[in-house]
Amino acid sequence: MDGERRELRSWSIEPRDRRVHAVSPMHLQEGRILNSLLHEARNISTSSNKINAQQVDDTGIDAAEDTKLQQMINKYQSQVIQQQLSSRNNHELIKSFAASAVTAQQQMSPMSHSQPCLITINDQKNELVAESVSPVYHPSPPFDGSEHANLKAQLIANQNLVRALQDENSALKQQCDFLTLKASRLQQLEKAYETIEKEYENLTAQKERQDNLEKAARMKMEQQIARYASENEMLRTKIAELIRRIQAEDQSEQINKLNLLLSEIIPQNKELMTCKERQKMDIEALEVTLKDQRNHIQILEKALGNAQEKAWRREKEVEELTEKVERAESLQKAVEKSMFDKRSREDEWNRERAQLEMENAQLKMQLAKESVSVGVKKGSSARNAENDELTKLKKILHAKEDVIAQLEKNVIELEAKFHEEMQRNKMAIATQSDTLSGKLKKMEEEKSEKDRKIAELTEEKERLSEKLEDERKSSESRTSLLEREIDRIRNTDDRRFREDMARMEQMRLKIADRRCFTTERSRNRCVHHGRTSSGTRAGLVHIHLRANSATALLPTDLHLSSPDALPTSADIPLDLSNDSAISAVTSAAVITATRSTSKALTTFPHSSSCQEEIFADQNCVSDAKEVYGTNLNGYKRPISIPPHYDLAFSGSEDLYSKISNRSTAKSDTIVGATITNEELCGKHISTEEIWDV
Repeated sequence: MDGERRELRSWSIEPRDRRVHAVSPMHLQEGRILNSLLHEARNISTSSNKINAQQVDDTGIDAAEDTKLQQMINKYQSQVIQQQLSSRNNHELIKSFAASAVTAQQQMSPMSHSQPCLITINDQKNELVAESVSPVYHPSPPFDGSEHANLKAQLIANQNLVRALQDENSALKQQCDFLTLKASRLQQLEKAYETIEKEYENLTAQKERQDNLEKAARMKMEQQIARYASENEMLRTKIAELIRRIQAEDQSEQINKLNLLLSEIIPQNKELMTCKERQKMDIEALEVTLKDQRNHIQILEKALGNAQEKAWRREKEVEELTEKVERAESLQKAVEKSMFDKRSREDEWNRERAQLEMENAQLKMQLAKESVSVGVKKGSSARNAENDELTKLKKILHAKEDVIAQLEKNVIELEAKFHEEMQRNKMAIATQSDTLSGKLKKMEEEKSEKDRKIAELTEEKERLSEKLEDERKSSESRTSLLEREIDRIRNTDDRRFREDMARMEQMRLKIADRRCFTTERSRNRCVHHGRTSSGTRAGLVHIHLRANSATALLPTDLHLSSPDALPTSADIPLDLSNDSAISAVTSAAVITATRSTSKALTTFPHSSSCQEEIFADQNCVSDAKEVYGTNLNGYKRPISIPPHYDLAFSGSEDLYSKISNRSTAKSDTIVGATITNEELCGKHISTEEIWDV
């Protein structure tokens, strides 16, 4: 640097096309700063990585540090601008000084005389000295010790400033990376927020749809509930009316109806039991046949597996035989190839032999010519040497002929051996091919037979499986038909029960009214007498009771009813299909039942005919109890059944389903009926005994 400054300090203006060499110190300072900046720029990557690793968490920057950094940047910019302005001024001064020097040299007029003019020379020297000491540019003062120290301090300050700027740049880069990461996270949050909004909208729409559906379903259910409530209220009114009718009827009529129903249900139950046993036997027979067929199918499957195993073994043998055939074909190809090679070798040997014979003949002719020419030209001395050569050549020729003969013999022997070997190979190949072809044919026949058997077995298996499936379907259909038949019979039990009870009640009322009418005709007064089964008088009573009549457990007013109420002939059939007849019978029964409440009852304590009639049919009814207990679903005894049958039989299941839930008032009427029966019979008769009757 000192040398450069000396050179700058010792610049001078030389005339006659000498340029001014002056360099500003600011250019040198800027060059050093640029070099340092480039050097630091090379280390930016490593330093930035280190700073990033050290200052990952230090992302917050205070406002004071920002202002300080901004001041430093502004200061650095102002210094750079001042340096640029000073360098421009220096360049302008240098350019102006150089231009003035050039003009001064041009203005010097040349001397006319031969000797130089000392005055002009002195003047030029003085001008040059004056111009050199001009105040326009003073190169020496800026380079004193204090200015040098100032320059060094300025350089150090600039370097510190550059370092601060680098640190700031790294911090700003870290902040920028942090902000980019935050921006990416914010974008992800925005995307997630958008997806959440979309899902929320979808959920709200779905919730609205669900609410609408729930409202519609709620409205529909409310309408159905209102309809069902109205129907329930209507049914309750009907049930109340039916229960009111049931409570107004007598217990003995219901017992008689139940007895009639049991008399028809017992044979039906027996028939169903026999049908059930037959079905069980059919099912057992089908199971036996199924077991046999399954065993047969297993046997067929075993046979099929054995046949497949044999076929697999046969296929293996066929593959081995095909490999042998392929090997024989390859041997045959090798034989043909060897034959072709032998023929080519024979042709070549023939060509070589012919060539050797031609060469031998040529050599003989040449030897003869040479011997003739030599014998003519030379003497006997020369002939001896030539004879030696001829003898040598003859020996060589004889040796070659012997070799040729030996080779011919060898070729003949090889040809004979080759022909023999070819014959043997052909015979072996022919025998092997015949055996293999026979085996292949046999294997193909066996394979076709096995395939046919396998096809037959598979067809038989399919046929048996179809047969089993058909039998299974038929058995299922039979069982379903039987179940439907049983359900139908169970459903028709109630209808038959009502029909039979109506028929039996009408018959009993008819018989009772006829007997009352006959007793009224045999007496002229209203006083009646009672008889036992032996015919003895029991005393004057108001009612004539017999043990063999159905009126033993009925009120007294049944015997006093008018003869015109019911038909008197027992031979007249009862038409249950006519609704008018049924209504007439039921109305008569109701009239007699209502009158019975106002009459007084007189019993026969010594009469045993009543007990005989009550317990006459206990043995017959004992079997009917079980059937009736199974058919009536949980009904408690005794049960009162209405005598009115003006309702349709198909819709009267609700009536009997409500009988078991009757009130205690009905039980009181039943107890009252049992008390009247006890008074009639002269002893205590329980409700169970009345049920047996």
